[in-house]
Amino acid sequence: MRRASPGRLPGLAMLAEARRFPEGTARGFVAFLRDEQTHFFLLSAVVGVGAGAVALSVRWVGALFTRLSYGDWAGNVVETVRAAPWPLRLAVPALGALIAGLLVQRGLRRGGASGMSGIMEAVTLRQGFLSLRRTLWFGFGSTIALATGSSIGREGPITQVACAFGSRLGRSFHLTEARVRLLVAAGAGAGIAAAYNTPIAGTLFVLEVVAGSFATELVGPTVVAAVVGTLVARIYLWHGPIYDVPDFVLRSPQELLAYAALGIAAGATAAVFLSSLRAGETLFRRLQWPRWAAAALGGLAVGALALRLPEVCGNGYDTVVDMLNERVGLTALGLILAGKLIATTASVTSGAPGGVFTPTLFLGAALGGVVGNAVHFAFPDATGTTGMYALVGMGALLAATTHAPMTATVLVAELTGDYVVVLPLLLACGCAAVFTHRMDSVYTRELRRRGISWSGTLEQKIVRSTHARDIMRTEVPLLRPETGFDELMRLFTTTRTPCLYVGDADGNLTGIIELHAVKEILSARELSQVLIAQDLATPPRSVPAAASLDEVNEKLWFHDVGEVAVVEDGPGSRFLGIVTQRDLLGFLDREILKRNQLMAEVRWRDGLDTGIDYLELPEGYRLEALDVPAELWGRTLEEAALRARHGLNVIAVRCVDRDGNERREPPRPDYRLRGGDRLIVVAASEDVEAFEARRGGG
Repeated sequence: MRRASPGRLPGLAMLAEARRFPEGTARGFVAFLRDEQTHFFLLSAVVGVGAGAVALSVRWVGALFTRLSYGDWAGNVVETVRAAPWPLRLAVPALGALIAGLLVQRGLRRGGASGMSGIMEAVTLRQGFLSLRRTLWFGFGSTIALATGSSIGREGPITQVACAFGSRLGRSFHLTEARVRLLVAAGAGAGIAAAYNTPIAGTLFVLEVVAGSFATELVGPTVVAAVVGTLVARIYLWHGPIYDVPDFVLRSPQELLAYAALGIAAGATAAVFLSSLRAGETLFRRLQWPRWAAAALGGLAVGALALRLPEVCGNGYDTVVDMLNERVGLTALGLILAGKLIATTASVTSGAPGGVFTPTLFLGAALGGVVGNAVHFAFPDATGTTGMYALVGMGALLAATTHAPMTATVLVAELTGDYVVVLPLLLACGCAAVFTHRMDSVYTRELRRRGISWSGTLEQKIVRSTHARDIMRTEVPLLRPETGFDELMRLFTTTRTPCLYVGDADGNLTGIIELHAVKEILSARELSQVLIAQDLATPPRSVPAAASLDEVNEKLWFHDVGEVAVVEDGPGSRFLGIVTQRDLLGFLDREILKRNQLMAEVRWRDGLDTGIDYLELPEGYRLEALDVPAELWGRTLEEAALRARHGLNVIAVRCVDRDGNERREPPRPDYRLRGGDRLIVVAASEDVEAFEARRGGG
């Protein structure tokens, strides 16, 4: 047997063996490390770390503010409120909500996002943009409101800040718009996972609620972020399921009927809850108070309830544990259910920033306890304990308010670590979701109020949430009724338009003249001398400016001239412009096919005014964002001569300032290019591909 030479390190033998690996294996490993997809999943993991850190921060900062506010060192909000004198019970929630309202008002002035609906919009419709700095105002305000007693959930600030962190990370690394959106979605999954120790439910929440799509590209980054976020939270917070409850037992198959009845009751309760939220929003909107004043009023209402029911304060974790372990009587359950519903409505609709996820779980547990008491009283030997019904009620009410039965089922199973509950839980969640499926969910009602449709596939959401005014052409003349026939013929022959539009002196559309309708008159010279626009115009077919693109598409389908007029919303008919089939196809090419080859979206800002235009690109050209190669760093745009050397027409430079904010710079000749800049160019497809290949080869 051959001996190793004296003094030779054992690791050298391993290195020697490694040299014998096939050359393709080494290259494959190096390629894996350099692969763009690998880097993207590493960024997803970083988002998970950020979500876990935010979850820890919100918990610790909230405990600190609770102690400072009530002068007590107990970390439990409910116990602290119960032990506090009545003036503090009344005043602290109001003061905390007031401070939170001021912080949110500042964030809104700076253009911040607005809760889960803002995240959902960013993932699907807003290019994944969420400002981290502005979102922190919301997160900090939400933490203060929660710590001082407002009836909101901790998952709100955790998820929102995690999503904004994902957006910022993606933009800092100059990822594509699609990948920035994926990181925002991953932040939502990681936030829910870290807040509740539920990685599977966090992933399902993104697929079922945030994106409303089970697209394959969403799953990978969301799973990675959710797992990492949960791991970070488990290291410091969780050493098992959040709720320690007795083992679930299904007494008999017939008991499933009782759980189905609980699901229906949860659906009815959810309808009441959602209606109360709408009523609260209407009430505070009519008051027309500043946000901080309205929030303070909502906090005062919570404080007044806390004088008799301190359980309504905060997220109510310990009270839920008591309900699951049957330490709350029937009368108390009914009072707590009604009080928590009122307190949550007052907190959320008055302007206190925070989530409704956790309060919904609380309400579900109280409802399940009430139903469980009734069922167990009627059939004591054939039904489980009230705690089991409270557990199922949590998921059922969550499914009814979010329209996400799968997320609710998995969440409750993960919260308790007891998967025996899945069968009755899935049945109850399904019944509850069916009961409320015609209502807006707790998240989509805000989107609908802003004119954003949230039904159908991801592509359908994009189409239904884009309006005629967003893609219409405005440079279309409106002719006077007395316009002569010769002028009409001149316009038809010198332009390619198939229609001319006729309106009155106030700009209202009164008629349309189609080219094929006047062809027969061309040979009748005697008629052409006396006819005017009013004689040839037919009643117009138009769409309001707020019409969604699926409505525009339907109008174009039945109107074979290839374009449709757009008029002002409301009772009037002021002419605004037209939408053509080419405009619609260009939008679909950009937003659905992601090609940027037919239409270019241009966002403009002039002072406080902003807008979006869609410009038709020349055939064979496309709009693209290109990284600046290292060889051009330090050169001015004039020295780079990108148009002369590479055929690239630079229309803007996207850069990041010292504060990390993304900016657009005009293409001034003296602008000096830096590493990390991106060039927004319009160029022939072959020139773009040649430039990217040259840069990649370099």
